[in-house]
Amino acid sequence: MGNCFSFRILLENGDFGDGARGNSGCYFKIVQSNEFKHLCHISLRVGLGSHEDVRKHLDLKLKSIQENFSRLSTEHETLKHRNSENLSILTETEAKLKALEVSVYSIIRYIYIKYLGEIISNDYYS
Repeated sequence: MGNCFSFRILLENGDFGDGARGNSGCYFKIVQSNEFKHLCHISLRVGLGSHEDVRKHLDLKLKSIQENFSRLSTEHETLKHRNSENLSILTETEAKLKALEVSVYSIIRYIYIKYLGEIISNDYYS
């Protein structure tokens, strides 16, 4: 028989006190259980938030989202600008490389045509 532990998350709502704000019997609990015992690791009293509390919480979340959006927008624009610069550099480099390739092939053709007679003569007499 092995020890099998399980964890449960509970939201208990008992009828404690007069039910007014701050006296509600609502608790958030994390309980570890096995066949012999129930061990409560966390027990937090939960109450209703006032309109003002909820508004403040949502305002903070909205500010955080707006700040993150602003930061990410700035990073996006910076990366877009860098990519644009890199693309122009890449395009210029590709053009130079193509020109160099054409130049190299022209030189090879010139050498081949100029010395074709010598190459044939040497091969013919070898």
